[in-house]
Amino acid sequence: MIDWHRIIFDESQSVKGKQSKVSLGASWLSSSYKWLVSGTPLTKSGHKDLSGQLRVLQAVPYDENTHFMRSIEKPFYTMTKAHAKKIDSSRTSSDPRGAVGPFLGFWS
Repeated sequence: MIDWHRIIFDESQSVKGKQSKVSLGASWLSSSYKWLVSGTPLTKSGHKDLSGQLRVLQAVPYDENTHFMRSIEKPFYTMTKAHAKKIDSSRTSSDPRGAVGPFLGFWS
């Protein structure tokens, strides 16, 4: 096995989910440093993509499914539901912010 000094994953949004082939394959690569680079913002399901990216980075303890669920995914859903109602009720039809993510507040 080759032990690289640095591996840079461009277009890291392609690392989707913990069980994707890209995530599993990339997590097997050995290096001192791993960078994930993307110009694409997170979407509504971005937290799921984040789980695969944290696995590739071997970001302990977040690369473990139970810790990820408890620390990131459950709070994300709780905050999203609470804030979605508040934000959606304040939007008008002329609001340029689209339906991408009420909690994250991305522009469409």
